[in-house]
Amino acid sequence: MRHVEAFLIRRLIFILILVFLINMPFFQIQGLLYMEMFYIIYIGLRGPRATKEDNNTDMVNESLLMLSIYHIIWFTDFVNDPTFKQNAGSSLVCMTLLQIVINGSKMVYQ
Repeated sequence: MRHVEAFLIRRLIFILILVFLINMPFFQIQGLLYMEMFYIIYIGLRGPRATKEDNNTDMVNESLLMLSIYHIIWFTDFVNDPTFKQNAGSSLVCMTLLQIVINGSKMVYQ
């Protein structure tokens, strides 16, 4: 499977998970986690990008995205402590900024 096909299938699965599991947030989160896990495995096995550096950047981006999905669990009714949710939100913002810095520096130095 080419990278373009995998990318489109991944987007389709993402939409299907969010639309058809709208009343089941637990299954939405699990579906997103499994989808991300399989995509990370695909990148690791196939290395769809032209250079190893691009594949490594994809792995870092996808790993940070997977950690972001784990943060979503903390924003559900599973966690009742508002202070913990606030700390999780701060953690998510820091992780997003880290991803912006990594990708921004890659664009600047190329």
